Amino acid sequence: MSWATNTGYFRWEHLWTDEGIARCIAIIAEKDRIYMEKQLADATALKIKADVTKILEPLWSVQKKKVMPAPVPRPVPRPDRPTLAKNRPCCFGCKKFQIHPNPPPHFTAEDMAHCCALCRLSDGKRHGDHCSRQKA
Repeated sequence: MSWATNTGYFRWEHLWTDEGIARCIAIIAEKDRIYMEKQLADATALKIKADVTKILEPLWSVQKKKVMPAPVPRPVPRPDRPTLAKNRPCCFGCKKFQIHPNPPPHFTAEDMAHCCALCRLSDGKRHGDHCSRQKA
């Protein structure tokens, strides 16, 4: 083969020799081996995951659920006595507003000691739309 003739056929002529074909077959076999190892690893991982789930499923059903703290009982206003606004304690977050007199349903047990939920979350720096904003 002459290097002067650099056409497409002569450029790849070495691949069609016995050594070239053997090298191509070796490359293809290596790629197939890697692919099959990955497939086997994926199948093994799925089987292990199914086995672990099968073992832990009874434990998950028996496991105790997280118990939320009981809400702070609020005094029920009596109709014969009007409640004074000054009787409510100060907010724990901002210390400038009173705790919410009639908290909305989305208030949690931790929010009951604050003027609003956003005051509790921001440590008294911001106030939300549901804030009581009654000076303490």
